[in-house]
Amino acid sequence: MSPKGFLALVLATIVSLGLAAYAVANRDLPVARTRLDTPFLPDLAGRVADVARITVRTADTSMTARRTEEGWVLEEKGDYPVELDNVRELVLGLAQMRLVEPKTRDPERLARLELEPVDSEGAKSREIILADAAGTILAEVVVGKRKFSLYGPGKSGSYVRRADEDQAWLADRALDVPEEPLDWFDRTILSLPRDEVAEVVLRPGTAEEVRIERTGAESDAFALATVPAGREPDASKPPMLAGTLGSITMLDLAAAEERPLPEDAAVARFTSFDGLRIEARIGVFGEEEDADYWIAFTASEVAPRERPAGGEDADPAGEAVTEEGREPVAARVAALQKRLEGRVFEVSPYLAKRLLWRVEDLLKEPESAS
Repeated sequence: MSPKGFLALVLATIVSLGLAAYAVANRDLPVARTRLDTPFLPDLAGRVADVARITVRTADTSMTARRTEEGWVLEEKGDYPVELDNVRELVLGLAQMRLVEPKTRDPERLARLELEPVDSEGAKSREIILADAAGTILAEVVVGKRKFSLYGPGKSGSYVRRADEDQAWLADRALDVPEEPLDWFDRTILSLPRDEVAEVVLRPGTAEEVRIERTGAESDAFALATVPAGREPDASKPPMLAGTLGSITMLDLAAAEERPLPEDAAVARFTSFDGLRIEARIGVFGEEEDADYWIAFTASEVAPRERPAGGEDADPAGEAVTEEGREPVAARVAALQKRLEGRVFEVSPYLAKRLLWRVEDLLKEPESAS
């Protein structure tokens, strides 16, 4: 081998070794064993039942979940109900968290672990404050970045510290900390499956009323009640409209007084066979593609409707579903109104636009004259 070729080989080897060393130093290796195995918050385990307020602070927001007699609610969203699982996972996660090893205690290096003070400019840290009903602080911690594959694939840890200390720690579990209000909620506003819908009326009682009705036992058996002379209905549209509230989710929510809907807001009315009626008032804010759609929902009980012959529904598993075993309509109405009353919800334009359809939108395009 020529001296020039040998030198090139040596340089390539050095570069390869350097890259390999860098990769080894920076890979996310699992921790072979727990070094400390001590509780992060030793006093919290005995006070879990006392936790009555949870405040989460980030650089952009502050949110407080509060325990009430009827369950947990989020103060910043008009006391909208919080999912209990979200509360349980956060509180128990902190109470059961154990320390693996100490990390930096240099305040200047905390940002590398996303453990800097939450009030710092550009902070990525999350501060969690747990308090009892009297306001006594039970725990105040800062949660930083996740340590992936702490004990192998799928078993991650977290970098944490107590809020009044600079000492950072690697802990044995990852926490899903809510970073925006909607992270606390079940985003499903309500669910009225198409199989349960007997009738849908848009703009009821007006000259522009649109009505679709169930015409058979099949899930998609809906038809436009009135078809203009000389026109043909689009058979695909009525089933789509009937399924709009099958599982409608929120993009945001607000108190009704914070986002008042126009007086002339369009109305859509869904009636189920067992007598549940959902009425939606749709407000459109903005123009065309930039428009936002906000809806106020109300639930009420009306006279039940008779199902078409053979009208057992089929669930996704193909098994028959009947009215037996369902919660009484009055109870369903009461539960819905607790979630809906006094609130408006931003929803997907894709779904909201269906509730604004006019008769023309449910017809086929007229054939052009030859």
